[in-house]
Amino acid sequence: MNSKGKPTFHLIIGPPLSGKTERLMELLEEKHRLDPFSYVFVGPSGFFVREFADKFTRRVGAIIRSNFMSVDEFAVRIYSDMNPHLLHLSREFAIELLSWILDEMKDELEIDENILKSPRFIENTLDLIHDIKEALSENFGEMRLEGLDISEDILKIYEKFEKRLRDLGVYDTFDAYLEINPENLGRCEYGRYLFLDGFYDLSPALRKFLRSVIPTYEEIYMTYTEDERDIFERGATILNLFDELTKDECTGIKEKTQCMGDQRVEFLRGIFGERWMPPPDGFLRIWKFKNHHNEVKNLVRRVKKIIISGECSPGDVAIVTNDFLKYSKLFQREFEEYGVPYRLEGDLKLGESQTVRILTLPFRVVSSGFMVDLLLSMVDFGYVGNVDPKEFET
Repeated sequence: MNSKGKPTFHLIIGPPLSGKTERLMELLEEKHRLDPFSYVFVGPSGFFVREFADKFTRRVGAIIRSNFMSVDEFAVRIYSDMNPHLLHLSREFAIELLSWILDEMKDELEIDENILKSPRFIENTLDLIHDIKEALSENFGEMRLEGLDISEDILKIYEKFEKRLRDLGVYDTFDAYLEINPENLGRCEYGRYLFLDGFYDLSPALRKFLRSVIPTYEEIYMTYTEDERDIFERGATILNLFDELTKDECTGIKEKTQCMGDQRVEFLRGIFGERWMPPPDGFLRIWKFKNHHNEVKNLVRRVKKIIISGECSPGDVAIVTNDFLKYSKLFQREFEEYGVPYRLEGDLKLGESQTVRILTLPFRVVSSGFMVDLLLSMVDFGYVGNVDPKEFET
């Protein structure tokens, strides 16, 4: 915070692979050494935050894990504190609730019943509901939906879905983004320093949320990828947020990072660009194998060799495949055989988790119209007490 009492918004600007995250981590380390409870780090996803936190832990030792969270988690935490009487509804449960509502409305909608039961249609409809919420928020509650291809049926579904949320006393993550009132946030209520990294664009809802919370911190640090390529075009939304906040509410400081002419960085930047740079000697190697079994075995051997030699630790090695289902079991078997510690990422979506599926089973029973096989599953998992499934089936 500067002498005028305004928060200071630091924007760390640079091209891809120019050390923006490293610079932000240096600044975070300074705050951590002084007071490990004084800051919050927010990233775009749980995976990104976990990777960042793990790396930061290796750098400074122990950290307060609850200070590191995804932006969804951050928004829900603040909104829950403001509205303790409401319960948060995850996307998985929101989809189940929406499928239930669609089943109730099947006779009044001009949509084929088979389409209404389609998982893809349900997810797309939930996204459209969020688009409508976003449009209403930007237009201060007026139903102006220019640019949105919204049918009368979708509007009916939206109205019923919103009413059901209110009746149940629940809210979803999107509500947290849009409905946080900055006037109800105290200065430094959630820490003195806010660090933001990993964002390449801001949706209107996310921008509104950050617009509300950023001015409550003394200092804000955020990275911004400056690149003329189309894949980074939406990054201008971050710059727009910075410009908007630094007009009156914050003091703005821009810091630029450079690539320092590293050939490896230039090569990696050129992979998705128009300017091709040959890789430096020894940086990129290509091996050809007869089949994927030999491929996996040889890669695991090489990984073990560099770990034993002390060149790196297991956490420094990443193996990326284009077919997780095809390779995951092979790598798992070889890593265990060679005694190499490993961690699989991307192996199971939350909605595919056995635990989550058991918890959401009653919702699926209702939304499916009480299908017999799902009812029997409830019996199998003990939802109706100690009942023999065979007797129940008869």
